Amino acid sequence: MRSIIIAIVALLPCTMNATEATDTTVNYQGRKFVIGSNDTETKITVYQNDTNKIKESVFVNGNNVVRTYVSSPFSGENELQTMGVKGMLPTVWVGINKLTDGIGSSGNPMGSNMWGSFEAGVTPLRTAVSLDRAKTFGLISGLQLVFSRYRFDHNYGMRMNNGLVERIGCDATTANNMFFGSVRVPLLFTLQEPQMPGAMSLGVSFEARTNAKYNFKASDNTTGMSDGLKLNRFGVNLEMYINYGPVYLGLKTGLTPIFKTTDGVKANMTSISIGTDIDKVFKLFKKK
Repeated sequence: MRSIIIAIVALLPCTMNATEATDTTVNYQGRKFVIGSNDTETKITVYQNDTNKIKESVFVNGNNVVRTYVSSPFSGENELQTMGVKGMLPTVWVGINKLTDGIGSSGNPMGSNMWGSFEAGVTPLRTAVSLDRAKTFGLISGLQLVFSRYRFDHNYGMRMNNGLVERIGCDATTANNMFFGSVRVPLLFTLQEPQMPGAMSLGVSFEARTNAKYNFKASDNTTGMSDGLKLNRFGVNLEMYINYGPVYLGLKTGLTPIFKTTDGVKANMTSISIGTDIDKVFKLFKKK
C-alpha cells in the first residue's frame, strides 16, 4: 500500500497540471485512489469497494500524515484514527486472584480461596511510544490504582512474628481475609494493527503496596491474631493483556511474593481479570 501511494505521489505534478478544481481518480487492483489538492495540502484517499474509505494520506509541506479508517462493531463506521501505537490499557477492571507457592506454580499452600478473592482497579493515566517505523510495535505504560482482597481457608489464622507472617491453626475460624491498596506502573511491549481495534501486550508492572488490614474471627473467641499484616512494600509482576475494542482480558503473576512467612512458603499473586476502556464505550454508544 505504501509503495502504491508513493508511486501515485510521483504523478501528482502531472495530475495537478491537468486539473486544479477536480479531484483525480485512479483505479488500481480493486481499489479507488482519489487525489485532491488545495493551497495547503495534497490528499490521497483510498477506497475499498468504491465507498468504504480505508486510508488517507495527507502531504503538508513535504510531511506525510497517514490516517487509517477502521470499520468495526466497536469503533463505529469509518472512524478516523491517527496511525500510531496507543496506550491500550483498561481504564477499569476487576479480576479474581489467589496466592501461589512461587512463580508459575499452581500450588496453594496459603489456602487462598480464588472465588472469595478479587482485585479491582482504575487507570487514570496512559501513555505509549512507537518503536518501529510502521508504528505497530511499541511500549505502553500508565498509572494504576488497585484494591486487592484475599480470602483464606477457615482452618487457621495469621499474626506477625518478627516481621514475618505466621500461620496458627484454628478450626473454629469463621472469617479469614486481608485487603490492601497499591499503585502499579505497567511497562509493556505491545503489538497493534492500525486497521484492527485490538492489541496484544506483554511486560512487567512495578507495584508499591500499603500494609494489609487483616480480618479474623473465630466461633471460640480465639485471640492473638494481628489486626494488620506487614507486606513487602514493593513488588514486580509479569502481565499480559489481549484486547479487542473496549474489552480487555488480563493475566498477571507476581515475580516477587506479597509477604514473607515464617515457614518459607511463598505468597506470589496470580490474577485473571476482565476490563474495559470507558472512553471507547462512550464513543460506541455516542455513535448509535
